[in-house]
Amino acid sequence: MSVLIQLYCVIFNVNKWPFVAQNMFAHKYKGLIKRMVVVLYRENGNKCLVLPGDVIPVAFFRAQRVLLNIYTSKANSENIEQFSRDLLHRLNYQPWTKFDEINKSVACSENNKFIAFKIYIAELDLIKEERLTKNSTIEDVISKTHFFCEYRS
Repeated sequence: MSVLIQLYCVIFNVNKWPFVAQNMFAHKYKGLIKRMVVVLYRENGNKCLVLPGDVIPVAFFRAQRVLLNIYTSKANSENIEQFSRDLLHRLNYQPWTKFDEINKSVACSENNKFIAFKIYIAELDLIKEERLTKNSTIEDVISKTHFFCEYRS
C-alpha cells in the first residue's frame, strides 16, 4: 500500500507526509533566472561564452558561488589578480577532463590562447528554453546581461 501512495505522490508531484514527491531535481522553472556567464577572449580576437563550471575545476553547481565569493570578497586586489591570472593559465596550459560533477574545461588551442575574460550576470529566459534544439547554446536564452568584472593579462 505504501508503494502505491509513494507512486501517487511522485506521479502527481504531491507531498503527503510522510510521503514526498521526490521532485527536488525534477522541478522545472519558467520565466527569468539570473546566472553568471563568462566570456573568454582569445589572442586572435575571437570570444566564447561559457558557464562558470567550464572555467574552474569545481563541481558545476558550486562554480558560480566560488566566482561570486572571490570577486565580491574583501580580498585584496593582489589575490584577485593572482586568481584571475591562475584561471587563464590553467585554461591555457593545464586543462582538466570531466569527472563526476566537474565539467571539462573549455577548449583552448595551442596557438590561440585565452588572454582575457569578462564575467556577466545574465538573465536567462527559460520560457525560450522549450523551443531550443540540441544545437542551441546558452546564448539563445539570454535576455539581458549586466557587467560584473573583467581581467586582461
